[in-house]
Amino acid sequence: MKSSWIAEFFDFVQAHLKEDPHKLILQGKKYPNIDLKEAVVQITGRKKGGVKLPEWTANPMVIFPPAISLEQCSSQQTAEYKAAICSYESVLDLTGGFGIDTFYFSKKASKATYVERQEVLVEIAKHNFEALGASHIEVIHGESEAILANLPVYDLLYIDPARRDDINRKLYKLEDCSPNVVALLPRMKEKAKQILIKASPMTDLQQALVELGQVTKVFVLAVQNDCKELLFLIDQKTNNNPSITTINFTKEEAQEFTFSLADESEAEVGYSFPKKYLYEPNVAVLKAGAFRMLCQKFGLAKLHQNSHLYTSDELNKNFPGRLFKVKEILKANKKIFKQYYPDGKVNVIMRNYPVKANQFKTQYRLQDGGETYLIGTTLQDGRATLLACERLK
Repeated sequence: MKSSWIAEFFDFVQAHLKEDPHKLILQGKKYPNIDLKEAVVQITGRKKGGVKLPEWTANPMVIFPPAISLEQCSSQQTAEYKAAICSYESVLDLTGGFGIDTFYFSKKASKATYVERQEVLVEIAKHNFEALGASHIEVIHGESEAILANLPVYDLLYIDPARRDDINRKLYKLEDCSPNVVALLPRMKEKAKQILIKASPMTDLQQALVELGQVTKVFVLAVQNDCKELLFLIDQKTNNNPSITTINFTKEEAQEFTFSLADESEAEVGYSFPKKYLYEPNVAVLKAGAFRMLCQKFGLAKLHQNSHLYTSDELNKNFPGRLFKVKEILKANKKIFKQYYPDGKVNVIMRNYPVKANQFKTQYRLQDGGETYLIGTTLQDGRATLLACERLK
């Protein structure tokens, strides 16, 4: 534990949470007994982690890590979800990092082990687990590949490999990450009944399934329509057709949809011109590629093969995404827009339309705002069309 992490230091951080960190760090003479550089790290971390980690920021004794570790760690919401989808009594987090996932896994485990190669993160994790009342978590400092051989068998092994290289470039293929999950998989299978692998939202889902082999379940997690992570669950069951669950946490609900790739390939798709209602899938569904299943599951028709927008005359409120009521079909014309949107405010969305949203707004002097949505897309006959819509959900 750093010598600066004392009661006086924590009191100082809490007292200066609303101050500008850039100005605070210049006041060294005013606070000679405080490590201002470290205090600024903590104040900045608490500001950034407020929404992402509410339970941790609410605890004044929690220490936050350097910015890159905070950026890459799971949110409380996604960590709690991961802990809920697996059944286990013992859990091993082979790439512990800041410790968010380990902590929430440990809440339902009688035995929990955290492994991390960066010493500074190990020290932070030890301190925070104590501060959060999770002193039963075993903390191990070292390389996961080397340590794995000496560990017992667990019910669940969780791994979140580092997705940046030595010059901080982002990596997306599992075999390029550290540790190499694909190469390490046979050894992990010897040490756990279940393996849960976290991957970048930019990872090619189909390619990852081929690389990993017998995946039982896939989870695509999004928060506020921002795709955050892919999860691959491997257990001792043989499964050539894993279920894929997409979930998008909005402020109002958790939009969940489950299908399989076999279901998707066999689902029938119908096409139609815009009807009374329009549906836009959330990003988790789009990432998973459930384009055909949406038609079958919710009784919808697509506007175009590549538009990924759906329509119906009967409203289906359970659709995993945004719902709109179609008001009018408009032409791209400045005079028409001036008549309909005199203040120039309308929310512009483009899906398979010849012009990007920003370019369109610049060309027609529009800006996002107001209650109306102007959705540009391509219809089944190839025509580019603008739909004026009212958002329902």
